[in-house]
Amino acid sequence: MVGIHHSAPGNLIIFIGVLFLFVLSTFLLRAIRRESEPSDDSVPLPEWIVLGLGYGIFLWGSLVLIDTGMVAPDLLVAGFLLLMGGYLVDLRTRKRTGSSRCLGC
Repeated sequence: MVGIHHSAPGNLIIFIGVLFLFVLSTFLLRAIRRESEPSDDSVPLPEWIVLGLGYGIFLWGSLVLIDTGMVAPDLLVAGFLLLMGGYLVDLRTRKRTGSSRCLGC
């Protein structure tokens, strides 16, 4: 795999990439929480369980599945997937037809 090995600029890029993923995973989790507001007859999961599972999956995905030993586009692709996922959930929740044009829907 082609990439920049451990160096000061490389480590800074990886750190910024992980922060980028953290912000986007928070965006996705908030969109999912808005989507899953309970109806009258259902009992929702406590928020701490949902956040714990969400951030646990984020940590596992960003630290185990994505190789942070080299600066590669993996972090950027994962970030855009989180962004698009959060945006799609947000579109479903708010039901705005004009915003879906950005995605080509």
